Amino acid sequence: MASMPMLTAFVIATTSGAAMAQGAPSPEQPSPTSSPRVDVLCDRDEVKCLRQLASVAKRDGNHLRLTLANGQTKTFTTAQAACQANIYEKCLVYKLAGYFARHRQFLVDVGFLNHGGTTFLVSYRAGNHIRLDAAPHYSPTGKRLAAISASEGDDPNSIEILTASDPPKSEWRYTVPQDEYALYEFVSWDGDEHLKLAVTTRIGGKFLRSLPVEAIHSPNGWKLTPPVPPQ
Repeated sequence: MASMPMLTAFVIATTSGAAMAQGAPSPEQPSPTSSPRVDVLCDRDEVKCLRQLASVAKRDGNHLRLTLANGQTKTFTTAQAACQANIYEKCLVYKLAGYFARHRQFLVDVGFLNHGGTTFLVSYRAGNHIRLDAAPHYSPTGKRLAAISASEGDDPNSIEILTASDPPKSEWRYTVPQDEYALYEFVSWDGDEHLKLAVTTRIGGKFLRSLPVEAIHSPNGWKLTPPVPPQ
C-alpha cells in the first residue's frame, strides 16, 4: 500500500481582519458568532453545506472560510496551481462536509489529485484541527468518536477511536497490515465502550463479506475481536 502524501502543501490561515496601517484608527473588531444548533452533514455536497451554514462558512473561489466563535476566520486554500500542473503531492482540494453542533466541530474533506483523501475536524472554538482517515461517528453520549476507513486502493484501512475533547485525542488506532485484506465498516455504537463493526475479508482462502466484529473497551484498553466465519 502506497503511503499517503504529507499534508504540507496547503495554506491555512486564521485572521481577525485586515492589517492596520500605521497611525490609522483601529478597525472595528469582528463580533463573536453563534454556533449552529443542529448537525449538518452534507457528504460531498458542499453547496448544501454552505447554504445551511451560511452564518459561519463561505466559499470565495479557492478559499473556504470558516468563522470561529471569537469572530476570527479560519481559511483553507485549495492549491489550484498545483492541481492544474498535475503535481500530485501538492494538489489539495478543501470542501466543507458538515458541522457537529454538540461538539462544535466543522468537518472538512481534503481531496488529493485524482485520488481519495482525508478528513479534517476543525474546532469552532479555537480553529485548531486534527486529521482523520474518515468522517467520524460519535458515541451515544458524545464521549468518544470513531473513524473507520476502508479502501481497495492506496488509502489507509484503519479504525481509530478518540476521546471527544477539544481537540479530540486518540485513544486507540488499528491499521490493517499491508499483507492482509480486510475492509472494516462502521455499524453502530453500543454505549461508549462497545463499537460494532463489519469486515469484508478472506479466511481460509474464502472471500467473506460483512462479518460482525467488535472493538471493546476494558481496563486494559481497546481490543478488536477477530471475525468468525459462518458455520
